[in-house]
Amino acid sequence: MNLTEIRTWAIKMSGRTDLGAVDGTTDTGIDDFLQQGGRYLDRLQPTPNSNRRFVADLATDEYKVNFDLARSVKEVWAADSDGNRWQLERVSHQWLRDEYGTDWADVTGGEPLYYADNIHELATSQQAWLSPATTGMHDVGEITYTPDEGLRSIVIGPPADGLHNVTIFGEFYERGLGETVKAVGDLTLTGLPIADETLTIDDDTYTWKAASGGATEITIGATVAASIDNAVTIINAVDIGATALNVRDNILRVTWDTGNVTGTTFTETMSLATANGSGTLGGTQVGSQVTNNWWSSQLPFALVYAALLHIEIGYRNTQGMQDWITAIDNQMAGVDGMLVEGQLTGNSAMRG
Repeated sequence: MNLTEIRTWAIKMSGRTDLGAVDGTTDTGIDDFLQQGGRYLDRLQPTPNSNRRFVADLATDEYKVNFDLARSVKEVWAADSDGNRWQLERVSHQWLRDEYGTDWADVTGGEPLYYADNIHELATSQQAWLSPATTGMHDVGEITYTPDEGLRSIVIGPPADGLHNVTIFGEFYERGLGETVKAVGDLTLTGLPIADETLTIDDDTYTWKAASGGATEITIGATVAASIDNAVTIINAVDIGATALNVRDNILRVTWDTGNVTGTTFTETMSLATANGSGTLGGTQVGSQVTNNWWSSQLPFALVYAALLHIEIGYRNTQGMQDWITAIDNQMAGVDGMLVEGQLTGNSAMRG
């Protein structure tokens, strides 16, 4: 079933027409219960789709990778530009800090060898910080300044001495039905901007200047990285509904703050830069809505029942909750068998 069909069954079986249209075309709350139900199923039972990979580039001197929706990390691999790949050794965060006993910015780069789970969020009393707020802060690159409780992070040592590709294997949650995916676009610079060249995002046009003064004028820096930093400052100060970020000192990444938005203008008149997406924001990641996942495709009624269970929790109806748990368990019968069958296939012969 797709999102519309799942909504229809959940609304009909619950009788909660206040949560969305009976035909499943609109959501006024039912998607929240579907997402809670999906996460409940993820925690209850791994599926053949739980094992996934997250792939990221690690540029020169970089040592941190952030990723989301991960339940656990099993392996981390690195690869260089020559196609060589190797597995990183997992160590504790304390071990990594002891091994490289100085600020990460001062560590000599090399081939990545180790990784550790990163303690990347500040204490709750400091989560309003948007940048280092004390003199002499060390390892500021480990910190994620925008709180995101679903985000995980690893630190890699030593920092990369050139472009490497990192692959994280682990168990990941399914994206919830009805969740929105934000549009992301990249402006890649191969040289300094030229005065009076422009970048347009939605209805706002930004102009590069040798010395800026207006609200949408960006100062051309001494380097590409400095120019991008200046652009990030200006764009994030203008209320356009998007957030800008400097990626690897040569890419200006723009993320639309609202998910499932398409058609947002993203263009440039620059001789040494290219905006992806063919004129609209979304060349890196298309703005969309999740309409299918493993549960909706393979066990749709388990997902419906899990949503109804969470509706029942709001009523504090113990018997009703138990009835839905029993129904879910009946639906889940056989998933373990699917996992075991896949693991046993091909394991009956001795290697060699």
